[in-house]
Amino acid sequence: MVLYKPFEGRPRDTLALGYGRAEPNPRSREVLEDAALASGQGFPDIDSAEQLIERSYGYQATPWLNLRPDVQYIIEPGAFSGANIDNALVVGLQVKASF
Repeated sequence: MVLYKPFEGRPRDTLALGYGRAEPNPRSREVLEDAALASGQGFPDIDSAEQLIERSYGYQATPWLNLRPDVQYIIEPGAFSGANIDNALVVGLQVKASF
């Protein structure tokens, strides 16, 4: 979801909230599980999907410069690799210059 003009004095700014869920092919997951068991290793009890929640703010600093700070919270980031990885908080910044 994107909210345009989130503040009266900022007509070119945006505020966004997103959610995503990615699921690997179930057969690929079975191959990972079978390989782990065949080598005598346990397969972690993790969700079968990776999920993320994202919030960003697009700040139009000048007519040609847009700054977009972004925060993502990733849930079960190891779902594709079969690794038991802690949830992750990711912070970023996109800089866009138009000439």
